[in-house]
This record gives sequence, structure tokens and C-alpha cells, in this order.
Amino acid sequence: MKPITLTWVLAHEPYEVFHKAARHFASEVSAETNGRITIDVLDLPDYNKKVGTNLTTLPRDRRTVVDMVDSAIVDMASVYVNTLAEINHDLYAWGLPFLYQDAEQAQLALDGTIGRALLDGVASRSQVQPLVYTFSGGFRTMPSNVAIESVESFEQLRVRCTNNPVSLDMFSGLNATPVKISTENFASSLISGEVDTGEATYPRFFLLGYDKASKYINHTEHNLFLTSIVMNQGIWNSFDQETKEIFARAARSAALMERAESLASVAEVQKAAAGLGIPTVTMTAKERARFVDAVQPIYSKYETYFSPGVVQALRSIH
Repeated sequence: MKPITLTWVLAHEPYEVFHKAARHFASEVSAETNGRITIDVLDLPDYNKKVGTNLTTLPRDRRTVVDMVDSAIVDMASVYVNTLAEINHDLYAWGLPFLYQDAEQAQLALDGTIGRALLDGVASRSQVQPLVYTFSGGFRTMPSNVAIESVESFEQLRVRCTNNPVSLDMFSGLNATPVKISTENFASSLISGEVDTGEATYPRFFLLGYDKASKYINHTEHNLFLTSIVMNQGIWNSFDQETKEIFARAARSAALMERAESLASVAEVQKAAAGLGIPTVTMTAKERARFVDAVQPIYSKYETYFSPGVVQALRSIH
């Protein structure tokens, strides 16, 4: 194989969360291929400067980056799984509430047969080859101007959500008003009063300014927020089996690193936020059980929305 250089674009903020894992991936691939393959990791501002584009982290541009991978304009990218769900709707199923008890159980699903099948659904419908899931924070939290201590606390709240229809319907079912707002614009929407609370993750709390907009961190952990490392399928198919295995190992290694750092950020962010007078609010065991029960009807609705067997497979992980 002739020496090649691939371009990897980080398609979402905060870039700091993903730079380390991406560089780790690039270093491992370079070492295992004896320098034949190098990977140039760029955040969007650097990519814009390099090629003269004006991409942002807004949803339309995140999809543009996926399309650029599809058409081989960009070789690799880190993208939201919800963006990939625009290609394979079954990926929205990761937004189902309370699928898993903890991160270990979640990772069994992500790295198991059902997780791989959902990523393969993207590859079969496009020229985008997903390699692995990363946590991007993992379980969601809810920065807020309101302490959410019971199911009734959600009533009449305006809740910032992503474009995942599961989240939109879940909060509607709790008598809240879901509002679609990008991750990057959540802090400003809290400050302006456009929303009262919203879905987020711990690694973004300080990096995206949620600390300047919230009075509480509501530790709900109600569903997963995921990203994925993807590459152009034509490039992937051009690799021999040994090179594919090198990329697969590097992806796995990078994902485990990113997931561990996401999990470690929970206690770190809670402690730092408490020092600023922003407490973490956790429901009592009784109220959390009521919360879990209150959102169960969403499963009946989405059993037939997703491909046959998807919800059952996700729920069968133990």
C-alpha cells in the first residue's frame, strides 16, 4: 500500500472531548501501519481554514459533514448518532428511556450484535462506514433553572431536546413542552428563558457554558447520548483485511478511552459545579421508579416505529 493521509473532521463541539481519542486513534493506526497511513485530525474551524468552507456545528452542517464523508470529500469524521439516524432511523432507539441500568450494561449493547447491526444499517444505506460508538457523555443529565425531584416536576416545563423523536414524545408524555434546540445553543436558550431545562451531558457542562445558565444539575440519566467514528466506505473497502483489523482495533481503543473519560466527568463536573453553588439534584429511589413507570408507554408506541426486533434486542441485554 502506498502511503496515504486521511482527513478526520470533528463535526461537533466541544472539540476538547474528542481530540484526545481521535489523536490516540491516529497514533495507533500510524504505528501499526509503520507510518503508511497518517490521519490529520481537524476541528471545524481548522477544516474551514484549510479548505475555505464555512461549516458550523449546527444540525444542518452536522448532516453536511456526514454527506461529505458519504461522497468522500472528507475521509473520516466524529458525528452524532442522532445525525446518522437520519440515514437509519433505527438508531433513534438509543434514545429510549431507561434502557440500561449502568454504563457496563450499555456497553454490552453498544459493542454487541444489536449495536453492530444498527451501525451496519447506515453502511447498507449509504457510503458511510461507522466503526464504533463513543459515549459523547453517555447518560444524559438535565441542566436546569428548576429542581426536578418528581414526575410532576416536568409538568409545564419547556424542555430542550434534540431531533430524536423518542425524546420529543417522552417529554410530551410527561406534560412538558419539548423544544428542538441544538446542543450548542442550549445555554443561551436557558439564559433567555426560551426553555426551563433540557437534555445535556456532563462533559459539555462547562465547555458549552451551561454553568453560566443553570441553577441545578438534574441527575436523571434517563437515556443515552452517543457519537460515532465513521469513514468513507470506499476507503474502508479499499483496505486489505489486515488494515481493516488495525482500524477496528484503533477505533475500539479510542472509544474505550473516550467512554472512560465521559464517565469520569460525572463526579468531576458535579464537584466543580457544587463549588459554584450549582447543586446536583437526584430523585429518591421511589420517585425514580415512578419516573421509569411514567415513560414506559413510549415503548408501545415505538415497538412498530423501529424495524422488527430492534426494541426487543436492545431490552434483552443483561
